[in-house]
Amino acid sequence: MPPNPSLRSIRLDCARLEDAAIDCLARPDLHELMLLNCDNISGRLLREVGTCQDLRVLSLNALAERRGLPISFSDLQQLLNGCSRLESLRLALDFSMFDDPNFSHVWASASEVLTSLEIGYIPTTMLLELLTVAMESQQCMHHVKGPVFFPSLQKLCLTVDFITDHLIGSISTALPSLTHLDLQDAPIIEPTTSSDLTNAGLQQINPNGKLKHISLMRSQEFLFTSFRRVNDPGILLMVEKCSNLESVCLGGFSRVTDTGFRAIIHSCSGLHKLRVSHGSQLTDLVFHDIIATSLCLTHVSLRWCNLLTDVGIERLSFNKDLNVLDLRDCRSLGDEAVRSLSCLPKLQILLLDGTDISDQALKNLGLGSCPLASLSLRGCRKLTNDCIPLLFSGSVKQSLQVLDLSRIPGITDDGIMLLARSRTPIIELRMRENPKIGDAAVMALASMLVDGGTHGSSLQLLDLYDCGGITPLAIRWFKKPYFPRLRWLGVTGSLNRVMVDALVRSRPFLHMACRGEELGNLYWDRSADWYRHDDDDLDELEQWILNGEPLPEGEAAMAAPVTVYGPMISPAVARVAACLLEKDVPFQVEPVDMSKGEHKSPSFLKLQPFGQVPAFKDSLTTVFESRAICRYICDQYADSGNKTLMGRKEDGAVGRAAIEQWIEAEGQSFNPPSLAMAFQLAFAPFMGRATDMAVVEQNEAKLVKVLDVYEQWLGESQYFAGDEFSLADLVHMPNTDLLVHKTNKAGLFTERKNLARWWDEVSARPSWKKVVEMQNPASTDVARVLTCLFEKNLEFELVRIDTFKREHKLPEFIKLRDPTGQVTFKHGDKTIVDSRAICRYLCTQFPEDGNRTIYGTGSLERASIEQWLQAEAQSFDAPSSELVFHLAFAPQLNIPADEARIAENEKKLQQMLNVYDEILAKNRFLAGDEFTLADLSHLPNSHYIANARSPRGKKLFTSKKHVARWYDEISSRPSWKQVVKMQSEHPGAFE
Repeated sequence: MPPNPSLRSIRLDCARLEDAAIDCLARPDLHELMLLNCDNISGRLLREVGTCQDLRVLSLNALAERRGLPISFSDLQQLLNGCSRLESLRLALDFSMFDDPNFSHVWASASEVLTSLEIGYIPTTMLLELLTVAMESQQCMHHVKGPVFFPSLQKLCLTVDFITDHLIGSISTALPSLTHLDLQDAPIIEPTTSSDLTNAGLQQINPNGKLKHISLMRSQEFLFTSFRRVNDPGILLMVEKCSNLESVCLGGFSRVTDTGFRAIIHSCSGLHKLRVSHGSQLTDLVFHDIIATSLCLTHVSLRWCNLLTDVGIERLSFNKDLNVLDLRDCRSLGDEAVRSLSCLPKLQILLLDGTDISDQALKNLGLGSCPLASLSLRGCRKLTNDCIPLLFSGSVKQSLQVLDLSRIPGITDDGIMLLARSRTPIIELRMRENPKIGDAAVMALASMLVDGGTHGSSLQLLDLYDCGGITPLAIRWFKKPYFPRLRWLGVTGSLNRVMVDALVRSRPFLHMACRGEELGNLYWDRSADWYRHDDDDLDELEQWILNGEPLPEGEAAMAAPVTVYGPMISPAVARVAACLLEKDVPFQVEPVDMSKGEHKSPSFLKLQPFGQVPAFKDSLTTVFESRAICRYICDQYADSGNKTLMGRKEDGAVGRAAIEQWIEAEGQSFNPPSLAMAFQLAFAPFMGRATDMAVVEQNEAKLVKVLDVYEQWLGESQYFAGDEFSLADLVHMPNTDLLVHKTNKAGLFTERKNLARWWDEVSARPSWKKVVEMQNPASTDVARVLTCLFEKNLEFELVRIDTFKREHKLPEFIKLRDPTGQVTFKHGDKTIVDSRAICRYLCTQFPEDGNRTIYGTGSLERASIEQWLQAEAQSFDAPSSELVFHLAFAPQLNIPADEARIAENEKKLQQMLNVYDEILAKNRFLAGDEFTLADLSHLPNSHYIANARSPRGKKLFTSKKHVARWYDEISSRPSWKQVVKMQSEHPGAFE
């Protein structure tokens, strides 16, 4: 920043700053300095800020945390000595790093006008020593003039080890002017009587009668515990001295009943804000006669109060001044509670996470009159897509700016499309951990117009973390000019890191979160107002899109330090790959040709002594056996990707045991029969062997018994080990996928309600979609390449490879390409094995031949074409390829129709074509008014579907006016007609 003598205030997110920025931040004329995410800045910042003698407000967060940078007691000392005019000091740091014999005495030099002090964490012993010195100085003041500690302090916010009677008494004595006391503890062991809060401690609060706000919270972060030694008499004694309170926050008072909570409501006539968490004995009776009081509650939070029902909320709704209401995790609340709230004239923020509401509740809100600005529905599992139009049918559409739809399995791309069509000016939208949200939702939001603005104009925050259908295509829709106001974006870490990093660099004001962290300043802020949510040039992202080149060899080696040995078609190899993708660990697959006995070679036996796949190697060790490898990945890369794959830290051994038992069940009970069936039904025919139906029947009988147990268990649990996807689910996926998609035994899973629901959710995860993509390249690649060759008027030689005779597995073909592939292009010394990459190569290598505009004539046109190429590859190809097989090829091979899979993929393709139809209403072709690769790439699958024996395929394209016009035009091109002719004359070339 340039010199500016008039600059008085700096508020900054320092996530990308280091020590080099300190001199720019510590300006002597500053009055206010508020810095977030100072992880990469050392303690020198404190020392330099100490030179800002006019500073009034200082707030620092996470200083020197991430890289173990130096920070010392002397840094704090210089800060306190230098900033003599500080009025507010907030240091969200661990003060144990300042442990020093002089720690207590240095505070005597702190500003005498300091009125507010907030400390992230301070050990109770250090705090008590400081308070003792402060009390001693007060006693000496009557005899000898000495230093004065905190003469003006009114607000104190701290997190300590234990809140104790001694601590409460010391604070009350040492700080007589306090009006605001906020204490939180987080015990790591169960408190003893001497290290806990009791009724006697509560009696010592507010001896001078000045307190307006009191907050006593016991965190469950490390140990599920509570203030067990406080009950109703303690609360009654406290409120006798605290009748002037305006704000009360109590968390973890498990033995306080309605009597204690009612005493607060009836004794504190000026109470405006009430917060209770983990009120395990709070019931509807608390609010039974609230109408008889003179209370004007504006902020109410009742988290984890599971005895509270709709009746209690109906009584609470008599308080018409409610502005903020937090009812998260009150699991007994339903639709009637929301109905009673829907007409509150001042309600702006409503949090209903984890409640038992249905679509009817959203209908009530939509028909109501409350001016909601923020609504959170996270984890309300009964909600469906129908709740979207119901919610936005009334006045809420005009006021709502923040919406949380996370962890709702019933919300799909269709629901988000309805949201986009409502044109509601949402500013923050959270949809994390929704298995059925995918690229179509992002495309709809990117195309959303609000009051004639630009694309996606209103969104400033979008959280898509762990949405099951999100692929690298979605990243491309965050490129300019889409989402112009976006400042926060959450995505799954296993997406293409090169694209993510390029996006960050191309949009420097966009904060990207890939590790599951929450975005913005969410919900209740204990230090503030309770609730805060809280160009024509070719940029780097465009360059990446246009080139599509791999990383240089040196960078690739650094990006993929992990190697997995074995063919991807192996279920065990797929299991390991899925785990690595979940953990966002870069890796490379080293093929092992088992037909040549490479798995028995001396070099491989050093990795896997039994000569089986997979084997795993990273910079530290080698591991064999797929489940052991997965466990190792979860432990060694614990802080990467999905951090709960092996359970949450706070669940400890109990949580891990819940996962381990199902991993063992999979290995011992599920894997043997399912793998035997998969081999006989899927692999044996491919290898030219006869299927042994006796083996199939014997193992099917065993598998049925296992699946019956699974069905019952999954009726009570979302996943095998609880409510979160874990390794227990992942290990089941390879064999399940084989049986569902490669055999005629899909009904074993799809005809069991709970198993079908589970499989739909887990198989929609981005990690598994990537595994399937690695296993199954498209079979229509040849047609795509031929069309491009004809468009460019290029001469070529077509070498027929008969896949049914397994000629694509011959050594002379394998040496050209990936042995699982279906198309290879050779031009001079250049060999390319991906159909879309081949088309790009043809267009760039022969720009003056044939159709010169097929790949655009400028960087912006090419970027637009690339977006649609990726849309085709990532979102259109998968469902259309399934329909090609089931509608076009399966009938010719006498394979029975799988109606469930046809219907599922019809729905997915329908969603994509809905988006296409809207685009094609404005454009002649997908990327503009010229036929390009964007259109060409869609032709092969579209042709097979539209010309299948079943009329339902053709209907997908003819039922949409603009899509029908587009398909008729592109399928009439001479290049495609020539390909169709070749297909009929030489079908082997396309197998």
